[in-house]
Amino acid sequence: MRVGIVSDIHGQPDELERVLEHMAKINIDRVLCAGDLVGKGPDPEGVIDLIRENCIPTVLGNHDEKAILREGSGERELGEDALAFLQTLPVTREYVWEGQRLLLAHGIPTNNRRNFWPTGPPKEFKRWANRYWADIVILGHTHCPMRVTWQGLLILNPGSVSCIRRKDSGTFGMLTLPEGRFEVFDHKTCERVTL
Repeated sequence: MRVGIVSDIHGQPDELERVLEHMAKINIDRVLCAGDLVGKGPDPEGVIDLIRENCIPTVLGNHDEKAILREGSGERELGEDALAFLQTLPVTREYVWEGQRLLLAHGIPTNNRRNFWPTGPPKEFKRWANRYWADIVILGHTHCPMRVTWQGLLILNPGSVSCIRRKDSGTFGMLTLPEGRFEVFDHKTCERVTL
């Protein structure tokens, strides 16, 4: 099974559409989104429309939450329909596919504004990892692609579909199950990126 993973789209529907076209070419079976549909980019509602049209399971990112709370200056105001959709997004989603237990979150499973760093996970992540079950955790938020094994847990990040700022990776991921093989691709060329 091939699982496409996107995150941190930040109001750029053209970039998301390009990624979805690449995913169709490489025969992705399912697509997951690790949050931050809105914020920074020119068309957040266009991203929400694409996510909804393609029935892509998504979790609540920190910018999505800010939009709901109407925090942040300079952010585009969203219509009531878009806000209502964001309000339905959970903080985490869980799946069991091909015998692998997956957990999808944005920052860390208990806080969409916190980062997971492979050189020293936050105490909050350690507490969570000791309490809950998962074989693979899929995160977003940092805009940096990552594949880390920590205490037997495979932690993945596809980077960001967004390419507005210098730190944005312009990438998406593909997880092959049950093997747990994770590959990251440049979203413009569909070429593999070395992790």
